Amino acid sequence: MELGFFGFLPILNGKAASENEAAVKYFVIQSVGSGLILVRFLLFRRRSSFFSPLSEGAADIVIIGGFMVKLGVFPFHFWFPRVMSIAS
Repeated sequence: MELGFFGFLPILNGKAASENEAAVKYFVIQSVGSGLILVRFLLFRRRSSFFSPLSEGAADIVIIGGFMVKLGVFPFHFWFPRVMSIAS
């Protein structure tokens, strides 16, 4: 599901358990963000006149939320400092 994970496969063989934990956290968070973006494109398609402005706003919130999770932007930044402090 997450192609970016393939770059982190060698890191999963880290020497410390904390390195493995950071890699798994990164993968899970990136997968959640990708899932939100995928849900937006699968559920909020504009094929009929039944598409209301309310659901259009919900679609925008879902995709922006997905990108915010992937980027680690406030308020979805809880994972970023921990992963980056272990990875460096």
